[in-house]
Amino acid sequence: MKMNKITAALMTVGLVSAASVANAANNTFTDTANRLGGGAGTVYEVVYVTGSTAFRTSINNILAQGNGGANAGGFFTGTGPTHTDQPNTSQRLYAGVINDGSGNHFIIDTDFTGSEAGLASLHSAAIPYPPDHSLAGAPAGNVNLPNTPTPAGFTDPATGADNISHVPDLALSDTSKTVSFSSGTALTDMNGGSPVCIIPFEWVKGNYNGVGAKSASWTDLTGIATYQLFFFLAAGHEPANYFTGKSADTQNVFLVGRNEGSGTRANTTTEAGLLPPFAFNQYVPNGCTYVADSTGNPVLTSPGTPVWPAGSPHSLGIGFEGFDSGGTVATALSADSSVGTFITLAYLGLSDAGTAITGHGLAITLDGKSENDGNVINGSYAFWGYEHLYGQVSPSGDATQAANNLLAQVSSFFGTQTWPDANQDLAIDPNAMNANRPGLADTGYPTQ
Repeated sequence: MKMNKITAALMTVGLVSAASVANAANNTFTDTANRLGGGAGTVYEVVYVTGSTAFRTSINNILAQGNGGANAGGFFTGTGPTHTDQPNTSQRLYAGVINDGSGNHFIIDTDFTGSEAGLASLHSAAIPYPPDHSLAGAPAGNVNLPNTPTPAGFTDPATGADNISHVPDLALSDTSKTVSFSSGTALTDMNGGSPVCIIPFEWVKGNYNGVGAKSASWTDLTGIATYQLFFFLAAGHEPANYFTGKSADTQNVFLVGRNEGSGTRANTTTEAGLLPPFAFNQYVPNGCTYVADSTGNPVLTSPGTPVWPAGSPHSLGIGFEGFDSGGTVATALSADSSVGTFITLAYLGLSDAGTAITGHGLAITLDGKSENDGNVINGSYAFWGYEHLYGQVSPSGDATQAANNLLAQVSSFFGTQTWPDANQDLAIDPNAMNANRPGLADTGYPTQ
């Protein structure tokens, strides 16, 4: 069943409807020192973007490239932005002339904190939860989910430091707000209710003895079934024979994953037939601690070279806790679990899954199917979500202008792709889909 294409007409309607209620304040920055390369004294319209870490690579690609090169889909004119600050893949600032014919100078300031955290910060909502008090650095009592009520790592246009706390203008989410903490809010869907793209996810088993010999349990664990998730997520561990059907596979498989700020976690929850928030039991390596972010919220971190312990790994004491980023999950999966003679298993976006695989992890199948564009498009691989772009209840004119250009460039970028195929693209055009979820919902098995 084909979905509606993201057409120019739809974006025009979105522009009119959003502009009619646009009363949120625009943000500007005057570049007196010409640090951003647009000329001394140039005034930039600043739009703050947060949300999905699974979609961050695609957004960064669109923001970083120009519209005149081999790749279509440049957000800025010419060869791309005149200046880019790149503290890391989740926190970047891009400055240049927006590619919509207006000639306006824009700064797109990104701090991708996760879909759920991003939606909450759009309406300045704190999400309190109790941290695992058995880990080092955990404060007493309840704390706020990292980057709620406000993201704290936007880049300072004047210095390039990633130290600005600001209410965002736009947030990308791997699910609709219907199944989020923000379900009762009147946030604006900047694409008129249609998805921006399809975001695939993947299950990856972690490093077991590097390039050395593997255990039979690890080798036999080649796939997971959707019906097994309901019990595995709640328990956090199962013997390998739960997945393999071979009685001799007795090593335990432990779940590694994200906190409640994550859209990847929300999609994992709905894939299991559950609704967020749902408390997972998850595990972490030795050396994991809490470190306060710039707003004082504790972030669960893993050392650069984490070590899984002998015996059982550390069980997070609270079911809503987990890592704040897919990158940290990939780092944990890269640690050798053979010292504990157990297996680690995690859910990841494709970019972070690639990092984990580079660290000697291995992707496994879901319901007997590998993740690739063709299997997602045809509905035989079900672990994917609808990406949405949300704005505040009353978006500013600058936020609306940036959102419409971003949507146009995403659509242009998809125009260079050929589907279905065996590739693993980080995002898929909704119009390429031959399957959907009933009523464009976030739950339910895809139907053709």
